[in-house]
Amino acid sequence: MARNVTKKVIRAPISIHTWGALRRTVLPQILPDELLRRWKPYQMGECNRCGACCQIQFQCSFMVQEPDNLTHCTIYQSDHAPQACLNFPIDPLDLHMLQREIGNRCVFYYEGAPEPIPRVEFAMIVARHLVEKTRKSWKNRKRRPVFDSNN
Repeated sequence: MARNVTKKVIRAPISIHTWGALRRTVLPQILPDELLRRWKPYQMGECNRCGACCQIQFQCSFMVQEPDNLTHCTIYQSDHAPQACLNFPIDPLDLHMLQREIGNRCVFYYEGAPEPIPRVEFAMIVARHLVEKTRKSWKNRKRRPVFDSNN
């Protein structure tokens, strides 16, 4: 067992699953909702509570195993749930990476595809979103008091 854990830890930085988890973490932060959720209308099936998505690289500490091989997440319904979990699967690539590792326990699948977005247009949409997000964060930041040189 120690050997398997050691192999997993050593391979983690170069694992495709690490990149998948990183992708699921970063994309919700930079993509506007219309791009992030553009595959959702084509997503079929529903969660069968198999827990496969919680065991991609390691067993999530928030996953609770129930009888009959069902699972549930103790924080999924809370404000603390990670965006990576809430948005899984983002697109067919995300689902493919899971099924490659776990098999077909997850019953989600995709029928059809959204119309492709040209790369330049995609970049413009993301750039506008990031600029708007940055402006909002600057507008809402707490300002420090101005240094008073008279004291």
